[in-house]
Amino acid sequence: MTFASIDHLVGSGTPASRPRVAVSSCLLGINVRYDGGHRREAFVADVLGPRVDWIRVCPEVEIGLGTPRDPIDLHATGDPRRPKLLHGDRDLTSRMRSFALGRIAELRAREIDGYILKARSPSCGLAHARLVRPDGYVERVGTGIFAQALKESWPELPMFDETDLDIPLVGLARAEWIFVMHRFRVGATDPEGLMRFHGEHEERIGLRDRGALPELRSVLASAGEPSERIRQYARRLSRAFASIPAR
Repeated sequence: MTFASIDHLVGSGTPASRPRVAVSSCLLGINVRYDGGHRREAFVADVLGPRVDWIRVCPEVEIGLGTPRDPIDLHATGDPRRPKLLHGDRDLTSRMRSFALGRIAELRAREIDGYILKARSPSCGLAHARLVRPDGYVERVGTGIFAQALKESWPELPMFDETDLDIPLVGLARAEWIFVMHRFRVGATDPEGLMRFHGEHEERIGLRDRGALPELRSVLASAGEPSERIRQYARRLSRAFASIPAR
């Protein structure tokens, strides 16, 4: 995947400012993993890297765990959305949840346009993280505690993990999601900008999710407060670009 292929999907009129994207630090080649290593992802570092401004995040390091360190694990409780996070005998659940809420608030204040997370991580994994059942059996069905907080508090934010980038079509769709939401953030700040954005992107939206168009037109035609219309439009727009186009 190349800059040219991303530019083709993003289209003309990209603002001079660059998207701000949060990223798991290990995906940029930074040695923050429990084993002292990293998981550098070439598409993230080499293709997207020159086109975005990164905000690096490693929840485990930022709550005070060293590198290298013993692994942490998710342990099942009665609530599948609320596992415990254990580091040996230490229960880090409350510390990680408190950190997540504060860090997410910081990222909102910095107006990030997307988040690329480390797959299967007990803190950042959107899915398939190790989950230890009470009987000791391990399943790959967990969601990292930081990732769960992000999904619950900011569902419209473009977020995905590096496994989406293994397939070129999916990787390009994910990149487009970020760039479109960035263009929306900087361009649709008032009713006039919202109408202009819709006119410039209507065809592309229809290609990704034709069912979104009547809903977005309804938002544009509504008589609600401009700020609320912009929020409603943003939520539906993000859902449209979260879908993966047919091969």
